[in-house]
Amino acid sequence: MLVSTNFHTFFKIICCTIVLCVGMLFTTNWTRESGMCQHISMQYIRPLKTRAVAREDHEIFEDTRKALMSVNKSSFNLDSPQTFSTGNNSLTINQTATGEGKKPKITHIAFLKVHKASSTTMQNIFFRFGLKNNLNILLPKRGNYLQKKADQMPIKRPNHYDVFAIHTIYHKSFFDSLLPVDAVKIAIVREPIDRMISAAYYYRDVWHKPYLTRVPRAGFIHNLVKYPEKYEPSFFSDTRNAMARDFGLPNKFKPTDTQGVQNYLQHLNSQFLLVLSVEKIDESLVLMKRLLGWELKEILYVTKNKHKHTPIVLSAYEKSKFRKTSFLDFKIYDYFTNVLDEKLNKMQEDFWKEVNYLKTILKRLNVFCSSNNQSLGIVIAKTNWNDQFSIYKNDCKLMSTNELSFIAKLRARHRQRNS
Repeated sequence: MLVSTNFHTFFKIICCTIVLCVGMLFTTNWTRESGMCQHISMQYIRPLKTRAVAREDHEIFEDTRKALMSVNKSSFNLDSPQTFSTGNNSLTINQTATGEGKKPKITHIAFLKVHKASSTTMQNIFFRFGLKNNLNILLPKRGNYLQKKADQMPIKRPNHYDVFAIHTIYHKSFFDSLLPVDAVKIAIVREPIDRMISAAYYYRDVWHKPYLTRVPRAGFIHNLVKYPEKYEPSFFSDTRNAMARDFGLPNKFKPTDTQGVQNYLQHLNSQFLLVLSVEKIDESLVLMKRLLGWELKEILYVTKNKHKHTPIVLSAYEKSKFRKTSFLDFKIYDYFTNVLDEKLNKMQEDFWKEVNYLKTILKRLNVFCSSNNQSLGIVIAKTNWNDQFSIYKNDCKLMSTNELSFIAKLRARHRQRNS
């Protein structure tokens, strides 16, 4: 009887240990696996402690418990109360950057590159992260747009892609087919009027889009907004419901279909770990850094793909008109910025101190990168949020590399790795 009891006890403890190890390997499922381990402990192991079991049973239990607690403390920050659950993703925010509590990096990331929403800046961040961490970055065979999986560059088996940050239209099944099952999805949104104005000038002046070149230059934006039936009849375009198009929303919705749109956005939200906001880009990046267990240097940036134009101020009537014309973009922006604000409101004082620190470092970075001083670099001292690191002119050059040049560089790297 004693042998049987010992065997069953040992077997259950081993099961608990296996669950913990699986949780460590698949970090995006850490919270769920940890809960399973606790369940097994509550249901099977803890009651054994209160029974008159053999002494060696108790010793096995205590030794295993101490080992598990040791792994817990050294590998994960479980004391933080802030955990985000999104679809199959459940991640705890890392509250520290160095020492105890530092979580493993999340390296499987699919980024929805929303047009004219600082997405090239974000793409550069993800590309640099992939290079630094020796990851496989998914690229199309040509161009900078991926329409279907068959268009991606082939990769040697059993290797897989780790990072995706190329323009495409979002469809869950398509995104899920590109990266490992534990990949997290991230996107970004921008205030719709600012996004439209930026896109209108950019696609008229740089890409010479026909529907935009037909709009009179005098009062360009005002004409585009006031007379959409004349200049912009399409439901989706580069300047009308463009974010909705990138997020894969159908064109069946009408402005009065409030509940239908809300349901669709809730469905989308369940699939994305985080949707950043251009208007709160630094707050968004610090939140992303903590969620993914990244380093401070990995979220630094210089503004990219910025097309200068005359400042535009719309009248109240024009704003109202555009809100009706591009109603889906406003719905998307309002929804996801509210979700982001809810997450930010849960952050503690240390988070906001890190945001201010990031802003300070970005100012130093921009001064250094824009200067002609060919000094060796600048050193960023160790803090509660980062280990010491240096920034060199080569870092500035990589941060300033335009999209097509960066993709060409990555293609050459990919061919070399898969030849």
